[in-house]
Amino acid sequence: MKSIHQRHRVKTGKRSEKLAERYLKSLGLLHVEPIETGWVILRSGNRIKSAFPKKKVSGDFIAMEPETARLVHIEVKHRQADRLPWSVFEDHQIEKMNAKTEDGALCLVLWVRGMEIKSLRWPIPGFGPRKSIKWEKIK
Repeated sequence: MKSIHQRHRVKTGKRSEKLAERYLKSLGLLHVEPIETGWVILRSGNRIKSAFPKKKVSGDFIAMEPETARLVHIEVKHRQADRLPWSVFEDHQIEKMNAKTEDGALCLVLWVRGMEIKSLRWPIPGFGPRKSIKWEKIK
């Protein structure tokens, strides 16, 4: 059974992703789609014993630029704090964004804070291990 904190985090994450999806569409991106996670569900009789993702996904959304038809890969981070630290990114997320960028895709990090969103293009200059980005410094 999930704790109250876990349930709140899931609810906040889903709300942030819905807000991010509307934001991406408002930018004029086409075919904005969430990247789905397949789940393995272990049951004991009729009850779910546990569930976990089949594999780590590469991001939260994919979309397409309207003029160039270039792939846009989006990672959404929800943080109320005034800083976004490197440590909130998992290794596989960083690896996927780097690989997608090298392949010619546009990678975006959307930082959702309350009802506000700021967009950062990956790779983010000066951002790396033991570094963070300040909310007020993002244009």
